[in-house]
Amino acid sequence: MSNFANPYEPPKSDVVALPDSAMDLIDASSGRRFANLLLDYVGFLVVAVVVALGLELVASTTGVRVPTKLTQLIGMLEWISYYVVFEALLGRTPGKLITGTRVVNLAGGRPRFTQILGRSFARAVPFEAFSFFGSRAGWHDRWSRTRVVLVRR
Repeated sequence: MSNFANPYEPPKSDVVALPDSAMDLIDASSGRRFANLLLDYVGFLVVAVVVALGLELVASTTGVRVPTKLTQLIGMLEWISYYVVFEALLGRTPGKLITGTRVVNLAGGRPRFTQILGRSFARAVPFEAFSFFGSRAGWHDRWSRTRVVLVRR
């Protein structure tokens, strides 16, 4: 045995291991959830502007105009896709990444794709954002049987 460090040893990390059970997870506060909403809205607007500029470039070079109804449909699909892509791939949107939160299923694990899809489509329900009044879980959480929990404190 020598006193030298093993150069082939895996690196050490200060990251805390995930809790053993869903009971150890702490639900995100209403303030963080609201911050997620605002940050993700800004993120969505950035994506929407990029897509709109792309559509306008195509329209100007081809001379084909996109009908208003199709533009509205594209906007709705962008809104749903924003959440589906980020939450399905990373378990969090850019807003959740900034606020230190993550989407989990009720058992505390990674949600199924169908749960993420359900969460995302539920956001399209009119007045869904008001479902948080009096509760930390909105309709998109309850209907998809998911939670938003703290990753960082």
